[in-house]
Parts: sequence; structure tokens; C-alpha cells
Amino acid sequence: MLDLQISILIISIYAMLEVFEFITTSKGDNLYRYITYNIELFRFSFIKFLFSHLSFMYLLFVIIALEFYEVSIVIVAMCKFLDIATKLYFANKINTLENLKPHLEQIKLTLWIKLINPIIYTLLFSFGIYSIAKYA
Repeated sequence: MLDLQISILIISIYAMLEVFEFITTSKGDNLYRYITYNIELFRFSFIKFLFSHLSFMYLLFVIIALEFYEVSIVIVAMCKFLDIATKLYFANKINTLENLKPHLEQIKLTLWIKLINPIIYTLLFSFGIYSIAKYA
């Protein structure tokens, strides 16, 4: 049984981890700098790269350990997995990235563009936890 206080705690922890991830990985004013910062983070230390994505590990914990298989929570997990996989793909394809550099530097990343993923992920996660708490 999932009551309101536990639901709020689970959502609050996830939101704090999303803010932490936003702060640690959202460096750069254009798309090229954003991607290269994540590549540098990965090349510096794979462990540091993983710890900069703590919200994904927490999400996996919520899904597997707590057995919360709500559709919106699984969708958030899949989107976060694809996000991390894309960063790792570019880390291994630095030549492709260099060819795209002029185009990627033209894509400016404002604060609102950077905040879209954390906001959507937190809202979907909250909706999933609310659905579980409501019908439990």
C-alpha cells in the first residue's frame, strides 16, 4: 500500500536527483558544447559519468525493487536510457561529431530548452506514482 506521504517522498527524491543531474550535465550554451562536456565527463571517469545520472539509477530501483510497472514510469526509464545511450554513442563517434560541429554550434541551448527533459520526466514520474497510490 502506497500512501500519500510515501508517494511525496519518492517523488521528492526523484525531483532532487533530476535537479542534481541537470546541474552536473547541462554545461554549454550550444549543442556541441553540451555533447562534448558529456563526452569529457565520460572519458574522465565512467563512474563519474554514471553518478551524474543518479536519477536513472533511482528510477531503475523504483521500477525493479518496488515493482512499480506503471506505463509512464517505464516510459521515463526508456527515455532516460536513450538519452544516456545517445551520449555514449557520441563518445565513441567523435569523428562524426567533428563533422557536425558547425551545425551543432548553431543550435543554441537556452535555460528553458535544457529544463524540458527534467520537467517532463518529473511530471511523468509523478503521474505514475500518483496512479499507483490512487489505485493501491
